[in-house]
Amino acid sequence: KIDPKKVIMSGFSMGGMLTYLSAQKIADKIACFAPVSGYLFGQANTQSKRPIPLIHTHGTTDSVLNYNAVMGIVEAWAKRDGCEASPEILNNYANSDASFYHWKKCEDGVEVAHLKLPGKDHEHSLDKVNTSEEIWKFCSKFTAP
Repeated sequence: KIDPKKVIMSGFSMGGMLTYLSAQKIADKIACFAPVSGYLFGQANTQSKRPIPLIHTHGTTDSVLNYNAVMGIVEAWAKRDGCEASPEILNNYANSDASFYHWKKCEDGVEVAHLKLPGKDHEHSLDKVNTSEEIWKFCSKFTAP
C-alpha cells in the first residue's frame, strides 16, 4: 500500500552521497531528495531528468564532510531547478540557532532548501531541530511525476 509517487530518498553521510547520485539517475522515480551530511565530491553535478525537490541538512562543524562546499552545491541545484535567485532565509529556525534557506518559485512547482545547523558535527540533529521531522515537513508536499 505504498504510493510509488510519494517515495522520498534520504541518506546520511555516504547515504547522502547516494541520494545526490540518485537525483541524477532516477529523478523521475523519486518525489523528493533529502541528503544529510553528505554530498558528491568535486563540482556539483546537477544533471537530472527533471527539476527536483531537494532539502540538504548539514552541521557547520562536520568533521567528516566539510561544511564549506554545501551552500555552493545547494545553490547549483536551485539554479538548475530554475528557482528564484535568492532564498528566503529564516534565522533562529525552530527556536534554535539553525538557519533555513528556502528557494521557491522553481520550475514544475519544486522547491530547494538547506537547513544549516551551527555547531553540529557529522550527525543527525535530534534536539531543538529534528532532522527527520524537518525532512518530512519539506518533502511530504511533493509527488513524483
